[in-house]
Amino acid sequence: MLKKLDRSELAMMRLLYESSDGLTPYTLMQRSKLPGQMFMRIFTRLTARGLLTEKNSLIALSSEGKTEYLDNFVKIIPGSKVWREIPQKMKGRKISLDDLYAPNINLMK
Repeated sequence: MLKKLDRSELAMMRLLYESSDGLTPYTLMQRSKLPGQMFMRIFTRLTARGLLTEKNSLIALSSEGKTEYLDNFVKIIPGSKVWREIPQKMKGRKISLDDLYAPNINLMK
């Protein structure tokens, strides 16, 4: 593994990873929403490291770039949401399907 990638590099690599055959430089710059100077700086940095390839005026990730992206990509795994759990003291008795339900009018005021 080379140097750790920063967020802007990972964002550009994500766009290329999700594309099927690569993107033109103009499309990549438009989708990345980066200013032109910053885009060129990141693009030359990734190309110099051998993470990007250019073929038929399309920019794509090299095989090294794909493995580097997947190594640096942080997958967010949803954990348990404690704020969604109802405290035991707040739970009432379960009403069966056959029970008739009549709301307590005094509690509804």
